[in-house]
Amino acid sequence: MEKGVAMETAQFVRRRTQLKTIIARDAKLQSFLETKLQSAVPLEEDGRSKKRKEQQRVRAGVERLQMYVRAHRSLLEVTGETDLRRIGLVFTRYEHQNLSYLGYVNALHGRSNALRGGARRLEAGAAPRVTHRAHRTGTPRSIITSAVSSEPDPVPGGAEPRARGPEPTAASGPGGSHDDTGSREEGEKQHGRQSAES
Repeated sequence: MEKGVAMETAQFVRRRTQLKTIIARDAKLQSFLETKLQSAVPLEEDGRSKKRKEQQRVRAGVERLQMYVRAHRSLLEVTGETDLRRIGLVFTRYEHQNLSYLGYVNALHGRSNALRGGARRLEAGAAPRVTHRAHRTGTPRSIITSAVSSEPDPVPGGAEPRARGPEPTAASGPGGSHDDTGSREEGEKQHGRQSAES
């Protein structure tokens, strides 16, 4: 009886494997036939459909040409140049200029955030904090203090304080310089007033 059960089990496993193979082969054949059927070109196309497709192709070409002409005309109006190579140079120059302005705005934004933080710390009575940052606009590395003090910055070794490099302002533009002694003097006056009030 055990032999009969073992034989039936072996036959069942063999038949199941054969059926799986047949099913997989049929699925592959069906997908192959569907692919071939979809990619097959119909043998009979009537003349109207060919004519209609040709008209659509011509119409699309005309619309594309009109779009290019409109784009070229608007480029001419914006740039004032007739040569496409020169237009490319103009756009490249403007792109570089915009990137330098963006770097300048980012530097100003960082500086304003540092000054706001310093003002908050002064209002809270905390000690001033010194931060370092390098400008992307090409100005030398500078030390920005969050609170303006009347004493010069201490230099290690007891040496004289070094001079600060000029920083750009909104009036001077990116990479420009100005004399910030007036703003430093005003800050020192305000700092003196705050010290006198407390």
